[in-house]
Amino acid sequence: MTPSAETKSDSAPNDEWLPLTDAAQLMGVHPATLRAWADRGRIASQRTAGGHRRFNRAGLQGWVDAHRSNDVGVQTLVHSVLGRLRLAMEQIDAPWMARFDEDARRVQRELGRRLMLEIAHAVSAPGVTDSAHAAAQGLGREYAALAQARSLPLAEALRAFLFFRDTIADSLVQMSSALEPVAAPSWQVVHRQLCAFLNEVLLALVTAYEER
Repeated sequence: MTPSAETKSDSAPNDEWLPLTDAAQLMGVHPATLRAWADRGRIASQRTAGGHRRFNRAGLQGWVDAHRSNDVGVQTLVHSVLGRLRLAMEQIDAPWMARFDEDARRVQRELGRRLMLEIAHAVSAPGVTDSAHAAAQGLGREYAALAQARSLPLAEALRAFLFFRDTIADSLVQMSSALEPVAAPSWQVVHRQLCAFLNEVLLALVTAYEER
Protein backbone atom coordinates (compact mmCIF):
# COMPACT_ATOMS: atom_id res chain seq x y z
CA MET A 1 0.00 0.00 0.00
CA THR A 2 1.29 3.44 -0.86
CA PRO A 3 2.38 5.25 2.31
CA SER A 4 0.60 8.46 3.33
CA ALA A 5 1.12 11.13 5.95
CA GLU A 6 -1.52 9.49 8.15
CA THR A 7 0.06 6.05 8.03
CA LYS A 8 3.46 7.56 8.68
CA SER A 9 2.36 9.30 11.87
CA ASP A 10 0.41 6.29 13.16
CA SER A 11 3.10 3.73 12.36
CA ALA A 12 5.59 2.19 14.72
CA PRO A 13 9.17 3.49 14.25
CA ASN A 14 10.23 0.40 12.27
CA ASP A 15 7.35 0.97 9.83
CA GLU A 16 8.15 4.63 9.30
CA TRP A 17 8.37 5.83 5.71
CA LEU A 18 11.05 8.45 5.08
CA PRO A 19 11.28 11.06 2.33
CA LEU A 20 14.30 10.99 0.05
CA THR A 21 16.41 13.53 1.95
CA ASP A 22 15.90 11.87 5.34
CA ALA A 23 16.50 8.42 3.88
CA ALA A 24 19.74 9.57 2.23
CA GLN A 25 20.91 11.07 5.52
CA LEU A 26 20.21 7.80 7.31
CA MET A 27 22.29 5.91 4.75
CA GLY A 28 25.08 8.48 4.60
CA VAL A 29 24.80 9.10 0.85
CA HIS A 30 23.77 12.01 -1.37
CA PRO A 31 20.03 12.09 -2.23
CA ALA A 32 20.92 11.82 -5.92
CA THR A 33 22.82 8.61 -5.20
CA LEU A 34 19.89 7.10 -3.31
CA ARG A 35 17.50 8.15 -6.09
CA ALA A 36 19.71 6.42 -8.66
CA TRP A 37 19.89 3.26 -6.53
CA ALA A 38 16.11 3.23 -6.25
CA ASP A 39 15.75 3.70 -10.01
CA ARG A 40 18.00 0.71 -10.55
CA GLY A 41 16.02 -1.39 -8.09
CA ARG A 42 18.95 -1.63 -5.70
CA ILE A 43 16.93 -0.01 -2.90
CA ALA A 44 13.19 -0.61 -2.45
CA SER A 45 10.91 2.43 -2.41
CA GLN A 46 7.28 3.40 -2.87
CA ARG A 47 5.45 6.46 -4.18
CA THR A 48 2.90 8.60 -2.40
CA ALA A 49 -0.33 9.62 -4.11
CA GLY A 50 1.47 12.85 -5.03
CA GLY A 51 4.32 10.95 -6.69
CA HIS A 52 6.93 11.52 -3.97
CA ARG A 53 9.35 8.72 -3.20
CA ARG A 54 9.30 7.12 0.26
CA PHE A 55 11.70 4.64 1.88
CA ASN A 56 10.98 2.25 4.74
CA ARG A 57 13.23 3.05 7.72
CA ALA A 58 13.57 -0.58 8.85
CA GLY A 59 14.41 -1.70 5.33
CA LEU A 60 17.06 0.98 4.96
CA GLN A 61 18.63 0.16 8.31
CA GLY A 62 18.76 -3.50 7.40
CA TRP A 63 20.43 -2.67 4.10
CA VAL A 64 22.99 -0.43 5.83
CA ASP A 65 23.82 -3.12 8.40
CA ALA A 66 24.21 -5.78 5.71
CA HIS A 67 26.42 -3.66 3.44
CA ARG A 68 28.46 -1.63 5.92
CA SER A 69 31.42 -4.02 6.16
CA ASN A 70 31.43 -4.67 2.42
CA ASP A 71 31.32 -0.97 1.53
CA VAL A 72 34.20 -0.15 3.88
CA GLY A 73 36.32 -2.85 2.28
CA VAL A 74 35.40 -1.92 -1.28
CA GLN A 75 36.07 1.79 -0.78
CA THR A 76 39.44 0.95 0.78
CA LEU A 77 40.15 -1.27 -2.22
CA VAL A 78 39.31 1.59 -4.62
CA HIS A 79 41.76 3.97 -2.92
CA SER A 80 44.42 1.26 -2.78
CA VAL A 81 44.09 0.49 -6.50
CA LEU A 82 44.26 4.14 -7.56
CA GLY A 83 47.40 4.63 -5.49
CA ARG A 84 49.00 1.49 -6.93
CA LEU A 85 48.11 2.56 -10.47
CA ARG A 86 49.73 5.96 -10.07
CA LEU A 87 52.93 4.35 -8.77
CA ALA A 88 52.95 1.59 -11.39
CA MET A 89 52.37 4.06 -14.26
CA GLU A 90 55.50 5.93 -13.20
CA GLN A 91 57.62 2.77 -13.14
CA ILE A 92 56.36 0.60 -15.98
CA ASP A 93 58.45 0.26 -19.14
CA ALA A 94 56.24 -1.25 -21.83
CA PRO A 95 55.90 -0.71 -25.61
CA TRP A 96 52.31 0.47 -25.29
CA MET A 97 53.31 3.15 -22.79
CA ALA A 98 55.64 4.72 -25.35
CA ARG A 99 52.57 5.50 -27.50
CA PHE A 100 50.87 7.42 -24.70
CA ASP A 101 51.67 11.12 -24.47
CA GLU A 102 50.62 13.20 -21.47
CA ASP A 103 47.11 13.81 -22.84
CA ALA A 104 46.62 10.10 -23.41
CA ARG A 105 47.85 9.30 -19.91
CA ARG A 106 45.47 11.87 -18.46
CA VAL A 107 42.57 10.23 -20.31
CA GLN A 108 43.81 6.83 -19.17
CA ARG A 109 43.91 7.94 -15.53
CA GLU A 110 40.39 9.29 -15.81
CA LEU A 111 39.21 6.00 -17.32
CA GLY A 112 40.92 4.21 -14.46
CA ARG A 113 39.04 6.30 -11.90
CA ARG A 114 35.74 5.70 -13.64
CA LEU A 115 36.51 2.00 -13.91
CA MET A 116 37.09 1.77 -10.17
CA LEU A 117 33.90 3.70 -9.37
CA GLU A 118 31.89 1.33 -11.57
CA ILE A 119 33.62 -1.65 -9.97
CA ALA A 120 32.63 -0.31 -6.54
CA HIS A 121 29.01 -0.25 -7.69
CA ALA A 122 29.25 -3.62 -9.44
CA VAL A 123 30.64 -5.57 -6.49
CA SER A 124 27.86 -4.25 -4.25
CA ALA A 125 25.22 -6.09 -6.29
CA PRO A 126 24.87 -9.81 -7.03
CA GLY A 127 26.03 -10.76 -10.53
CA VAL A 128 26.40 -8.30 -13.39
CA THR A 129 23.29 -6.12 -13.45
CA ASP A 130 21.97 -4.42 -16.58
CA SER A 131 23.40 -1.07 -15.48
CA ALA A 132 26.79 -2.63 -14.67
CA HIS A 133 26.78 -4.43 -18.02
CA ALA A 134 26.09 -1.16 -19.85
CA ALA A 135 28.84 0.60 -17.89
CA ALA A 136 31.32 -2.18 -18.69
CA GLN A 137 30.42 -2.04 -22.37
CA GLY A 138 30.93 1.72 -22.47
CA LEU A 139 34.27 1.56 -20.68
CA GLY A 140 35.49 -1.20 -22.99
CA ARG A 141 34.67 0.87 -26.05
CA GLU A 142 36.40 3.92 -24.58
CA TYR A 143 39.54 1.91 -23.80
CA ALA A 144 39.49 0.64 -27.38
CA ALA A 145 39.05 4.14 -28.80
CA LEU A 146 41.96 5.45 -26.73
CA ALA A 147 44.23 2.60 -27.85
CA GLN A 148 43.22 2.85 -31.50
CA ALA A 149 43.80 6.61 -31.53
CA ARG A 150 47.42 5.79 -30.58
CA SER A 151 47.60 3.09 -33.32
CA LEU A 152 48.01 0.28 -30.80
CA PRO A 153 47.43 -3.20 -32.26
CA LEU A 154 44.90 -5.31 -30.41
CA ALA A 155 47.58 -7.37 -28.66
CA GLU A 156 49.16 -4.25 -27.14
CA ALA A 157 45.76 -2.84 -26.18
CA LEU A 158 45.09 -6.09 -24.34
CA ARG A 159 48.47 -5.88 -22.60
CA ALA A 160 47.60 -2.37 -21.42
CA PHE A 161 44.23 -3.44 -20.05
CA LEU A 162 45.68 -6.56 -18.42
CA PHE A 163 48.19 -4.31 -16.68
CA PHE A 164 45.27 -2.51 -15.03
CA ARG A 165 43.46 -5.75 -14.27
CA ASP A 166 46.53 -7.28 -12.61
CA THR A 167 47.05 -4.14 -10.52
CA ILE A 168 43.46 -4.38 -9.31
CA ALA A 169 43.87 -8.09 -8.53
CA ASP A 170 47.09 -7.43 -6.59
CA SER A 171 45.32 -4.79 -4.52
CA LEU A 172 42.47 -7.18 -3.82
CA VAL A 173 44.90 -9.79 -2.48
CA GLN A 174 46.64 -7.19 -0.33
CA MET A 175 43.39 -5.84 1.07
CA SER A 176 41.99 -9.28 1.87
CA SER A 177 44.93 -9.95 4.18
CA ALA A 178 45.32 -6.43 5.60
CA LEU A 179 41.76 -5.56 6.62
CA GLU A 180 40.43 -6.57 9.99
CA PRO A 181 37.62 -9.14 9.72
CA VAL A 182 35.02 -6.59 10.85
CA ALA A 183 35.90 -4.33 7.93
CA ALA A 184 36.53 -7.02 5.34
CA PRO A 185 33.78 -8.10 2.95
CA SER A 186 33.52 -11.62 1.59
CA TRP A 187 36.56 -11.37 -0.64
CA GLN A 188 35.64 -14.50 -2.58
CA VAL A 189 32.37 -12.86 -3.61
CA VAL A 190 34.09 -9.53 -4.35
CA HIS A 191 36.70 -11.30 -6.48
CA ARG A 192 34.05 -13.14 -8.47
CA GLN A 193 32.01 -10.00 -9.10
CA LEU A 194 35.10 -7.96 -9.92
CA CYS A 195 36.27 -10.55 -12.47
CA ALA A 196 32.82 -10.72 -14.03
CA PHE A 197 32.77 -6.95 -14.51
CA LEU A 198 36.32 -6.75 -15.86
CA ASN A 199 35.62 -9.60 -18.27
CA GLU A 200 32.71 -7.60 -19.68
CA VAL A 201 35.01 -4.60 -20.17
CA LEU A 202 37.63 -6.75 -21.86
CA LEU A 203 35.12 -8.39 -24.21
CA ALA A 204 33.73 -4.98 -25.16
CA LEU A 205 37.26 -3.77 -25.93
CA VAL A 206 37.90 -6.72 -28.24
CA THR A 207 34.50 -6.32 -29.91
CA ALA A 208 35.18 -2.64 -30.57
CA TYR A 209 38.48 -3.53 -32.26
CA GLU A 210 36.77 -6.15 -34.41
CA GLU A 211 34.06 -3.71 -35.47
CA ARG A 212 36.62 -1.14 -36.59
